[in-house]
Amino acid sequence: MSESQNDAQAAPLRQMQLKRTFSQSTKSQEERVKQAVVAEAFSRGMWGALYGTVAGSLGMLAAHRVNFMGVRRFSVSVKTGLIVTSAVTPFWLRGELTLVEGRDHPERFVSDAQHKEHASKPKGLAPWQHALNFVYDNPFQTWGAIVIPSYAAIFA
Repeated sequence: MSESQNDAQAAPLRQMQLKRTFSQSTKSQEERVKQAVVAEAFSRGMWGALYGTVAGSLGMLAAHRVNFMGVRRFSVSVKTGLIVTSAVTPFWLRGELTLVEGRDHPERFVSDAQHKEHASKPKGLAPWQHALNFVYDNPFQTWGAIVIPSYAAIFA
């Protein structure tokens, strides 16, 4: 047999192995529940980060406007750090609490895992996945959209 014929026969075999390796049917119920818990923790964490960012930004803007406790003396780095901390903390806390809940009560996430397993066809990307793809594809636009209004609010 020639080398090209060997490659032609090996290619479908490799494709079959990849399909079998990444197939949902080969995952155990425990792995599907773990994936559901992690996905839920990420989702809850992102919502917490969104709420924290909005609250922290509005709080810093209000504190700067009225010079609450001399906040105008703070450097830009301190003000930005306070806003970022108000986003990271809820992300971490909500994500961690969801992971602990999933460890202690996995049955709460079983219906999510079974629902995803029995889905008839993929429906495309979720809105948060589109948002993350946009951030990945346009990092400087995203940075500008977040930082420029924040700096404008701080120095206004």
